[in-house]
Amino acid sequence: MSRYKYTKLRNLGSVHGFLIHTPDDRQLLDIYPIGIVRELNRMADRINKLEEAGSLALGYAAKGDLESADEVWNKAKEAKL
Repeated sequence: MSRYKYTKLRNLGSVHGFLIHTPDDRQLLDIYPIGIVRELNRMADRINKLEEAGSLALGYAAKGDLESADEVWNKAKEAKL
């Protein structure tokens, strides 16, 4: 999975800015992006793990093992990243 990245920009006056590169090749400008980039990457990782758990739970459900499907999904939802 692609990650959010940032590049420091110079010569923007008294405050230097940053250019944030998104995974879908968009670019955003900000003054303090380090926390934002870190949070966006954390959220992207969480979404990826929930998608994987959902796929695994669907596999269990397709086999008729609903108890394991519920267990996998609830464990993924409660996990703190």
